[in-house]
Amino acid sequence: ALALVYRRWARLRFEATGGSFAGSSVSLWGFRGYDTKDDSTFQKQNNYWRASPGFNLRYRSLDVTGAFFYGEDGNWTLATTAQKNSFRGGAVQLGYNISPRVYGILQYDEVNSHLSPSLDFRKVTPSVWYMARQNMRLGLTGRVDLLKETTTHPDKIHEFIATVRTMF
Repeated sequence: ALALVYRRWARLRFEATGGSFAGSSVSLWGFRGYDTKDDSTFQKQNNYWRASPGFNLRYRSLDVTGAFFYGEDGNWTLATTAQKNSFRGGAVQLGYNISPRVYGILQYDEVNSHLSPSLDFRKVTPSVWYMARQNMRLGLTGRVDLLKETTTHPDKIHEFIATVRTMF
């Protein structure tokens, strides 16, 4: 049986509420916890923690957002002999209101895992969004894979996504 239990979680956020930078913010969140796995002879436990500082700078039509993520696991695989793992990642996004109905975005994402290179991720994502109505968005998104081809990442995976998003 696998059990997941959170112990502690915290978040801190400061936000500008007025002026040309209204909506800009700085934040930090983190948590510690553990998960367990039982088998017929022994209970394994993984103590882990995660932390992520981030920011969002808004100035008129420009939006710059960034975040960093770090985590450590004391027993990543829940094996009898503990395997420690650490990973880190980050994202930076630049958004701009091209017109009242058109919004452009350029985003970079990266994840690096010490023991699990199959989880590694490095992509650039441009997109453009058209606000057709107050309750409808149309978007075109491209995603370019920047990782080198290796045994754990044998093929580059590029994507093109068309989105229709509406709410009633």
